[in-house]
Amino acid sequence: MRYGILVLAALLVASAALPQDRVVSAPFTRYEAQALSDVWPEVRQAPTWNSIDWIAAGLNRAPGSPEAQELMAAHWDEVRRAEYFERIEWKKVIESDRGRRGKRSNAADADDRSLNGRSALGPFTRDEAVVMSRVWPRIREAADYEDIDWRALGVREPGDRDAHRIMAGHWGQLREAARFEDINWNVTVAAQRQPNYR
Repeated sequence: MRYGILVLAALLVASAALPQDRVVSAPFTRYEAQALSDVWPEVRQAPTWNSIDWIAAGLNRAPGSPEAQELMAAHWDEVRRAEYFERIEWKKVIESDRGRRGKRSNAADADDRSLNGRSALGPFTRDEAVVMSRVWPRIREAADYEDIDWRALGVREPGDRDAHRIMAGHWGQLREAARFEDINWNVTVAAQRQPNYR
């Protein structure tokens, strides 16, 4: 029995000393991290995370959850400096993001209240706005809002029926914004959801 324990301990020590051939994934699953690692030399050349053409890079869509993608978009200038995806210092990026979020949360709450009671996010929730922001560079190219192929983008269409109606009705103006965050909902449309009395 003692001999078996010694052999097991020796094997564990030896396996720990072997080089680890794995991708450090942080906010991504192992599969997503491997996919990013495979296309990293190409995608890191993009000026922004949201401008990456994932299909041209060989992936169907951007890897990761909305939160992981938001992290990448917010810290793209820093993250893309890593020559290899595996060398991204996630601890540093995540700590930096916590500081950024702390500063933004107070400012965002003030912005939400500052537009005469209208939300700075328009007819979308915060989570829906994150998705819209991520896909905005691709969807704003559509001539009509109804022409957007959400399935090809790998996301479900954000918003409720009112949000879809607002987007379709004002698409010509809205799509002129270079970034989703640049839309001035107070000027462009009356975006606050109105109760339906029908």
